[in-house]
Amino acid sequence: WLVIGQGNVTTPTSLADLPRSRQITGRAALADIERLHGKYFPMTDGAVAFYDNGQAILWISTTWLPFMAARQVEAMTERIAEGRSPFTPVEKRQVEGITVYVLTGMGQVHYYFQLDQRVVWLAVSPQLAEHSLEETIRKLQ
Repeated sequence: WLVIGQGNVTTPTSLADLPRSRQITGRAALADIERLHGKYFPMTDGAVAFYDNGQAILWISTTWLPFMAARQVEAMTERIAEGRSPFTPVEKRQVEGITVYVLTGMGQVHYYFQLDQRVVWLAVSPQLAEHSLEETIRKLQ
């Protein structure tokens, strides 16, 4: 039997010198991710981490196979491009061989990308943005 939302996704204990102040894992994290992004993604597990009470927030969801995570990133990009979200696309770039989508919105810089079977979304204050992105990728690889 396949058990969804077991809480096996890990998040860094700190990002950009900010301590992790709270973490949600498993089914509760999946519910939070679905609330934000809709229920159209097949996810197997997830985690949401808050750093320094929200200066940075990291969402990670997993799926069965890398191509499914890639499709989720494509779908997110398509939905954001429709222009009905609070996000403004800034650029798509390569960071350590990973395609990273950069957005602004709600007073933060947002990054999202695929790492193997995981989809990662990082929201962070602008002054911590670049350092947080590089550290997130390094700690999750």
